[in-house]
Amino acid sequence: MTNVELKASPIHTAGVVVFDGDKVLLVRHEAESRQQLGMHGLPAGRIEKGESAVETARRELAEEVGLRCEEKDLEPLHEIPADVLQLKEGPRYCTFAVFLAKKYSGEVQKKEKKVTPAWIEIAALDVIKMLPNVHWAILECQKLAKE
Repeated sequence: MTNVELKASPIHTAGVVVFDGDKVLLVRHEAESRQQLGMHGLPAGRIEKGESAVETARRELAEEVGLRCEEKDLEPLHEIPADVLQLKEGPRYCTFAVFLAKKYSGEVQKKEKKVTPAWIEIAALDVIKMLPNVHWAILECQKLAKE
């Protein structure tokens, strides 16, 4: 291992890519988040014990941004291999199951103190500070959405 000490077991997470035309829904991590302040990510979170990745994706979408979708409307991209996330308490390995929301309902709203949702122009993603693999997941889901 390099100069960083990592806890052995990865954190398993799931998230959702949501498009509205040429925009994608991201959440900006605030001071209350475990993520670094100002980093952008997808509506996502830790897979709880007894919960599937798709259940986590649906729950996090509702909890973080107020949108709802049916399980049948979430198309799996695939699980992104473990990557190191720089959390406030230190680096951790995380896996990331990503789903494309083909259909959803509700209005985007700030539901939690830890994140602020916003529709971001896909063309502007190169200048946004994002968590690892988020930009790649968005581009892959764009391809999936066109199929």
